[in-house]
Amino acid sequence: MDQDHQAICFSRGLKKSRAWQRLLSVGKTHYVPPLVADSAITANFYNNATLLVDWGNKRESTARRHADASGLPLLRLEDGFIRSISPATTSMRWASRPFSIIVDDLGIYYDARYPSRLECWLNNDNHTPRHTLIESQPELDDPALLARAGRLIERILSANISKFNDSEVLSPERLSALLGEASDRAAHRVLVVDQVQGDLSIAGALADSHSFDTMLASAMSEFPESDILIKTHPAFSDNKGGHFSEKKIQAIVADNPAFEGRLICISEPVNIIALLKQVDQVYVVSSQVGFEALLLQKTVNCFGVPFYAGWGLTHDRQSVKRRTTRVTLASLFAAAYLCYTHYQHPLSGKACELEDIVEFVALQRSVFTQNAAVNLCLGFPPWKRAYLRRFLYSPWGETHFFRSAGQLEAFAEQASVQAKPTQVATDGHKRQSRAIIWGNSEYSVDRNSAVSRQLRVEDGFIRSVGLGKYYIPPVSLVFDQQGIYFDPEGPSELESLLNTCEFSEAQLQSATRLIDTLTKERMTKYNVGGAPIPDSLKAARNDGKTVVLVPGQVEDDASISAACNDVCTDADLLQAAREARPEAVIVYKPHPDVVSGNMRNASGGNIEKPLFDICIEEVAIEDCLDWADEVHTMTSLTGFEALIRDKKVVTYGLPFYAGWGLTEDAMLCSRRTRQRSLAELVAAVFLLYSRYLDYRSGYFLSAEQALDALIETRRAERSSAPIQSSAMQRFYLKLRNLFLSLLYGWRFK
Repeated sequence: MDQDHQAICFSRGLKKSRAWQRLLSVGKTHYVPPLVADSAITANFYNNATLLVDWGNKRESTARRHADASGLPLLRLEDGFIRSISPATTSMRWASRPFSIIVDDLGIYYDARYPSRLECWLNNDNHTPRHTLIESQPELDDPALLARAGRLIERILSANISKFNDSEVLSPERLSALLGEASDRAAHRVLVVDQVQGDLSIAGALADSHSFDTMLASAMSEFPESDILIKTHPAFSDNKGGHFSEKKIQAIVADNPAFEGRLICISEPVNIIALLKQVDQVYVVSSQVGFEALLLQKTVNCFGVPFYAGWGLTHDRQSVKRRTTRVTLASLFAAAYLCYTHYQHPLSGKACELEDIVEFVALQRSVFTQNAAVNLCLGFPPWKRAYLRRFLYSPWGETHFFRSAGQLEAFAEQASVQAKPTQVATDGHKRQSRAIIWGNSEYSVDRNSAVSRQLRVEDGFIRSVGLGKYYIPPVSLVFDQQGIYFDPEGPSELESLLNTCEFSEAQLQSATRLIDTLTKERMTKYNVGGAPIPDSLKAARNDGKTVVLVPGQVEDDASISAACNDVCTDADLLQAAREARPEAVIVYKPHPDVVSGNMRNASGGNIEKPLFDICIEEVAIEDCLDWADEVHTMTSLTGFEALIRDKKVVTYGLPFYAGWGLTEDAMLCSRRTRQRSLAELVAAVFLLYSRYLDYRSGYFLSAEQALDALIETRRAERSSAPIQSSAMQRFYLKLRNLFLSLLYGWRFK
């Protein structure tokens, strides 16, 4: 989009923000303090400007005066109804980045003193738009639009998505604990929603501080036998007061002893959607919570005039004569969330749909829930600590690192006796302590200690552009509390998924897209190598000979000791492949870590013919797979990558992808009882078992987003540098990547 507009901003913050400038196609901005905007100094700005922009209605009279004087359109901007993960006041700046914005050329939705573009749409008042971004009059009765709104409402409510999304779900058990004896009555519950004093939406809703007193008094009068819950605003943590302090509530109870134990303030940060699900009536002045309560089909009583009042959906104690029509909830949602609000994806910064934002937020909340524990990490070097801390982030969890099992167990024992505030979950129990250990390392924790669970961590299946031995942080990890995927001695979560999971059609479609992208973009775990295929291999294939690719492994790798019996070395594997396919051309590709000099096999890399016909070191594995008919492997991930590319795979160990009817296996596992399709295997591995992270933004990713990020990285960084390198080159690469790993990890701490 051409950046053809120049805008005058009355807000200093707007001058710094690029998101709205991209949205409005603004190429140049000028900040003009409202008090000096009439001076001769600013005259040149007005001569070249095409827009006036302000944040909300903070400077209503000044902004209108300048719009009238200049004849320029005035656009008011405001946060959308699903704003971000965390409020702007959080210390986690990456989590507070907004991904929605409202643009209004008439007023602003929260100020009922003047018409807004949203109000005009709902009233069918067709005012001519003052900017090309503004629709003239959306068809709010369009069946397709209403069906889309219905699907989004259902998804938003099921995922507990609100304006801010860093608060944990308040479970029924925790709410009962807050209510104490009142919970035994299973009484009718009324939620009274407090707001920050002086908030512009209060005056804009034709209300004031007295409206809150009237609201609470009405709730108590109208429901004298009910439990009254007062929910404070999240911004109270920023030392901004509300209208109902603990002292004030105590005084009210003293005057109304019948409400002893039944007038309760909920000041802790809790997910508002989950709380609304547990109440019957809702009382608001102008809070967005009232609209979210409507989405849940709750009865909503309004003591101000918020944007959703006056349309026949709420019980209103005030009215605005301009609002003359009656609308459905789906129409109101469609107008406010789909037509009035614009969205930018948190990862790309590009315009996107609400569906993209909802799924993105749902993913963040899902991983937050998985991480909601006291994570006690054992035996991780500093560079791994940096990125592991990010993979384990949760607003309601914490992570600690230890050098020994004894230190970890002592900390867990102390935490179980005296929990910190962040260790108390909203389910009413202390946070469980769990040990986090790398792979099948020698570290272990006493199962009889205060540590409730033990998780093993390992690199994911699409890891990076470059080798892990160069300290390149992984884009994916797996966390397994049953075992670990490469060790078949006992079940892993991946094995359990493949044995029991019934995959949805959406999951299988996503898996199919992943397969297509992996093959089309030629992506593998490490994405290294750049040499061409040797002519000898091309000649063998062109002569019609069967080509068997044998991927070497690091022979002391944990997966070999855990999952191999008779065939345990590269030499053993080559011998087995030769015996199985004596007529074939055997192509041996040593492991990149061995070729690079980072690791050394027991054989010293001196395997010679006749165990193989062709040895390839610097060629990318995806190029090798193109020319291969079969892959023979012990436990290498190359076997899985070959399955994705529709190649025949023979296994001599017991890798995670063997035993499901997709491979020819020399070893068997009696626990693996299902026959699985490739799409089901890919869905289990990439969609359900792995976790993904974007180091640039700090957010968690879906499998498809992680793959796209790796593709972008490879296009930007891939060079013709060989896998094999000198000791000095390896030292430089490790030092550089170690610095970047620490930077990425601690940047979002």
